[in-house]
Amino acid sequence: MNDPKPGNGAVAQTDAGSTRAERLLRRRFLGLLIALGLLFVAYPALRGESGGRLLYDALLLAVFLTSFLIVFPETHHQLVGLLLAIPTVAGVLTGYVLPGLSRAPVVVATHGFATLFLGFTVAVILRTIYRERRVSLDGIYGAICGYLLIGVAFGHVYSLIEQAAPGSFHASDDLAAELRDPDRAHYVLTYFSVLTLMGAGFGDITPGSGTTRGVAVVEMVVGVFYVAVLIADLLSKRVSQVLAEQQPNPPH
Repeated sequence: MNDPKPGNGAVAQTDAGSTRAERLLRRRFLGLLIALGLLFVAYPALRGESGGRLLYDALLLAVFLTSFLIVFPETHHQLVGLLLAIPTVAGVLTGYVLPGLSRAPVVVATHGFATLFLGFTVAVILRTIYRERRVSLDGIYGAICGYLLIGVAFGHVYSLIEQAAPGSFHASDDLAAELRDPDRAHYVLTYFSVLTLMGAGFGDITPGSGTTRGVAVVEMVVGVFYVAVLIADLLSKRVSQVLAEQQPNPPH
């Protein structure tokens, strides 16, 4: 019987670690999708009269952190993402660390940099998806993440508009009260943004000015083109996969 060579255990552990790393890399967008799901589903279900702002900010920062860690594998993308994310995170934390500070300039800067960060994130996600030659489950996760991130980004745009011109939106009684609350307004406008992106407005919140109507139209157009172009790309790749699999193997 041959004794196992020294170091075989270390090699096996290395191979197992590489396998786990490869599996995580193939499902990297799943983590971001989970973070977005918590923001859109868990927050409305768990928020209450107390701690609502803290919960929302924590979930929103989790989305930003997950986006940074997952979406930007290349150094130059990480640098740009970091330059855009730091002011956003600092703006969110300022309300807790320096509560007496004038909020208007901080809110404007926070929403502005957040919009740029999310727009850049969506661009990198789309670039990653389009560079893939095959349709993968992780690519579909990434496509969904990009779509939802567009909704979050426009939520920040609407928050900027509402900050500059209060009363830019009309809402039902319950949402109107939240829209007047600085700690809850951004969630309401993100809710409006996602519904606008999907073209499924419920009428409980509507644009109340020419500016918001114009931005809402732009968002609806972006949402339609995103879905149409992305589906066309995925279908073409899938057809190519099927045709490649149906071709007979060349004789040896």
